[in-house]
Amino acid sequence: ESENNDEYYFFGKYKDEIVNGVVTDIKVSNTNDLIIEFDNGVKIEVFIANGYNHYEISNFAKKGFYGKHNIKYWNLEEYLGIGPAAHSYMNGERFYFDRNTQDFINGGQPILDGKGGSAEEFIMLSLRLSSGLDEEKLKRDFGIKITEKFADFKQKIITEGLAKETSLGFCLTDSGFLMQ
Repeated sequence: ESENNDEYYFFGKYKDEIVNGVVTDIKVSNTNDLIIEFDNGVKIEVFIANGYNHYEISNFAKKGFYGKHNIKYWNLEEYLGIGPAAHSYMNGERFYFDRNTQDFINGGQPILDGKGGSAEEFIMLSLRLSSGLDEEKLKRDFGIKITEKFADFKQKIITEGLAKETSLGFCLTDSGFLMQ
């Protein structure tokens, strides 16, 4: 375990100190994921106060320790999953393997899960990241200017305090992260 891992650090440092009204439940799943249910405002303050960045809608980490595999998903890059229940996105197609291990071992074929990579999906996935939507990349990769197709959407969430302008486009605020 590493002190730069958000689950290890948070659980090890704060388990005994935060249960008084802030944390509602702490569980460790059967895959060793730490599941913490608590007031999101406090969660964000506790992590940020200890050097963690809220880099993705549901993840905190210290700089240099972001989950690289997840970033590929949110940037709409290709990824290949191998094994039972593994999902992939290659050549604009999504597919996965059945979760049955024996079927996979016996040569089970991937199950097609439809097309991926639309402009709408790019926008949705980009807004999962604290860096937000790169409007120039949207224009370059999809031929769409946010001001033409999604201007009302952008203005509405900025006006409601759910997003803010950035140098590249816009990103969700902490309140926006809670609403997605």
